[in-house]
Amino acid sequence: PWCIVAAGLLRDMFNMMWWYWAHYQKDQDHWNDFEEWTKRSAMADLEATPQSQQSRAVRRNSSGLFLEEGRPPRLHALWRPRAFWTVALLTTELPLLAVKLVCLCSFVEAFGFTKGFQRSLLTTSSFLQCLKLMYTLRL
Repeated sequence: PWCIVAAGLLRDMFNMMWWYWAHYQKDQDHWNDFEEWTKRSAMADLEATPQSQQSRAVRRNSSGLFLEEGRPPRLHALWRPRAFWTVALLTTELPLLAVKLVCLCSFVEAFGFTKGFQRSLLTTSSFLQCLKLMYTLRL
């Protein structure tokens, strides 16, 4: 059974790293759009004339969205890296990963875990996986 636990642990860790990387990249893209807007806004304020302040141009940003020149892009606040660590992630994913890691370590004979302890870890891991599934499905 250790290979099943190891495969599940590796899959879950890979998925979590992939999700975080995508979240981080989204944050960086929106932050770059905001910095670009800030620089253009500062340059426009230096070169401002009364007629140029009256007209508002519309442009396409790097994400392909149309933005009005007078309004800053604000989506970078939604994608900050801290927002990735939600309560649902901390209460479902991380405890399950921890139990799987301890369970995998228990199969190494050098640690000297008993068979009863290994069975209890497998049971706990299965129970947490079931709870995660029920939380995901909202049953």
